[in-house]
Amino acid sequence: MQHIDIQSHDHGFSLDPTRYLDWLERWGDQLPRGAAAFATDPGHYAFGDRCLKSLVLDSVRLDPLDDGGTGARLAFRAFAGPREPVLVIRYSGVTDFSVRRDPDTRANLEVLLDELLPAESGCTHEIRLTIGSVLISCSDLDAEWRVGHVS
Repeated sequence: MQHIDIQSHDHGFSLDPTRYLDWLERWGDQLPRGAAAFATDPGHYAFGDRCLKSLVLDSVRLDPLDDGGTGARLAFRAFAGPREPVLVIRYSGVTDFSVRRDPDTRANLEVLLDELLPAESGCTHEIRLTIGSVLISCSDLDAEWRVGHVS
């Protein structure tokens, strides 16, 4: 992550999105429309019910698109029951998809924070998990919050 500060400690993590929020305020309009809407949602970094923090990566799917490109879908769920928020992110024009796992970590797939940045292809979306990270380069994304099960 370029702007978000994540530090690992004996009893968890400290998270500070302040520099990224400052960056978003100045440069967020360089992101594609869907990515900008998602990153600048007032609840995104507020550590409330519209923040990725503490959601669990539930599923990942890569799909061929009608235009010959590649799409991706990531679904996240809360630890609690079916009345909790669920987030589904659909990526279009995927040009790169990578997963990095920290070899010494035995945690779950819990999300710490994420960062969206402009790129030649559109944008990159890095999602930092307690066990590593997911990095996606795409033309844009669409994020949908729901209540209930991931489907």
